[in-house]
Amino acid sequence: MRADEKVLKEAMQTAEQASDGEIFIFHQKPERKFLWLFRQKSREFLLYRNGKPAGTQAYSPSSDSLLFSESNIYQTYRVNSRDSVPVFFLYFGHEIPAENGRGYHHSQPGVAVNVPSFAAGMGNFIPDNRAKFSLAALSTCNNGTPQIAAALADKTDYLLASPQNLHLSHLDTKALSMLENDVMPAGDQLGEAIAEDTYHRLTESVFTGITLALYDLNQLKSYVTTFAEIHDAKTDSLNRYSVNDNTDCSRRDFFHESDYTEGVKSWFRPPQFGPDANRTSHSGWGCRPGD
Repeated sequence: MRADEKVLKEAMQTAEQASDGEIFIFHQKPERKFLWLFRQKSREFLLYRNGKPAGTQAYSPSSDSLLFSESNIYQTYRVNSRDSVPVFFLYFGHEIPAENGRGYHHSQPGVAVNVPSFAAGMGNFIPDNRAKFSLAALSTCNNGTPQIAAALADKTDYLLASPQNLHLSHLDTKALSMLENDVMPAGDQLGEAIAEDTYHRLTESVFTGITLALYDLNQLKSYVTTFAEIHDAKTDSLNRYSVNDNTDCSRRDFFHESDYTEGVKSWFRPPQFGPDANRTSHSGWGCRPGD
């Protein structure tokens, strides 16, 4: 089973078990064309309310230059939620590059998917009656970075991401069953549960390193923008925009643990083989390799 179909199946199961609330699922399948010329509506939108299917439709992106045009569908069909009810944003996909990002979607080559455009597109999903999401979880590689954290600081209270490679796997979603508890979990509680489930599954199935981190973006606000600026200033363009995996920021000479670890909780296991096998900790931040 393809990874996206596996995640879709898990998301639908979660939605069917949700006795309260709304779950929107957007499956961005590769676009197909009829007779190689005419677009077919190959993406799929599913809506569940209180555990019951409330609508499904195929759709095409509404713009060839706008990321997350799905937000228009969300804003059209959502029911106004109470201010006290948390709202969560989960994204499953490829690494979100710092800049450029054209060609991220083969069917939308004109759409630049990068940290700024992702942050702007994600912001379009925030309901009018609240300031930000309670948790954003990025099931991608190499996106537990100061750049992402700085860009999303005004979009979500907590961010769950992988500072390095997520090993062609994905975040576990079974912790979403916590949403059925009598007391709704806060963003950090749900983020920790997803991280714990994912970490334990990966420790049983992979031999490579495992890194996950949960960021309290309200705590990070005092330093994360400066941290991101220092990273970019200290990393030449060849490395800054390379396709290589991140390295632990603690390996960069500008990183000072006392300055950049407040508000970060990490889950780390070193690879079982190779030069990093004896490492015992991770800063929780991913940086581009240095010179």
